Amino acid sequence: MAETVWALIWVALAGATGGFLNAWVSDNRLLWPSRVEATPRIRIIRPGLAVNVGIGALASMTAARAFAGVASLTTLAAVGDLILGLAAAAAIGVLAARWITNETDKRLLRVAVSKACAAPAAHPDTAHAMELAPPYEVFRTASDLGPPFRTPVSARGELRAE
Repeated sequence: MAETVWALIWVALAGATGGFLNAWVSDNRLLWPSRVEATPRIRIIRPGLAVNVGIGALASMTAARAFAGVASLTTLAAVGDLILGLAAAAAIGVLAARWITNETDKRLLRVAVSKACAAPAAHPDTAHAMELAPPYEVFRTASDLGPPFRTPVSARGELRAE
């Protein structure tokens, strides 16, 4: 029993390492999740480092239990099998965390395109910088291009900019 628990802990650590690598590569280096107010009706949650690590660990443990079973986690024939298992767990952690990150980036880019379409023409250097920037920077640049969004109605019945 103790061997199975230790094997799952090692698999979870490998998956958490994969989630950490994804957070580092995908520009989600904030420790906790952050909320982006894209428009008055759209709020987007950026996963952050803690969520990426947690998703990586959970996905690798789930995959190890589902596909390898309890017996094969504790009865590895050689050190090479152990290294291969941990590498697979890290890869599963990267892929699971990347899936969540891609969904967030897709929502950010949709809002950025919507804001850029509503804005007046931008300087060519700005457009070129947006081509090479990560999704959150594209969103921030597109948000700065146009006028600020307006909330429906204030307490006095007038529109106000935020």
